[in-house]
Amino acid sequence: EEARGQSAGSGRSLIMLYEGPKDDTKTRESLAILCGTYPNLIFGYMRVDTHIQDLAKKGVRFTGRFPVIHVYKGTTKTDQLMGDASQEDLERLVKNANGAST
Repeated sequence: EEARGQSAGSGRSLIMLYEGPKDDTKTRESLAILCGTYPNLIFGYMRVDTHIQDLAKKGVRFTGRFPVIHVYKGTTKTDQLMGDASQEDLERLVKNANGAST
């Protein structure tokens, strides 16, 4: 919520990584590095298993395929990846998100 508000207020796109019960350090680190190369992007992540009940109350549903990566422009979700993604998939997602921010 806080990261989406920051994104909406700044006009920058938000890339949000939702991790499941299994910590996904590789994806998190890759996205952090990729997002760091574009000043128009904000990167955030959270462990869903620790917040699942709160998220469900807000209408957020997950299929169980983690990690899940959403791209938001303001409050609108513009792109997503689910499950294990390749480095090329992550690069495409970040590049497209940066294009949406400019």
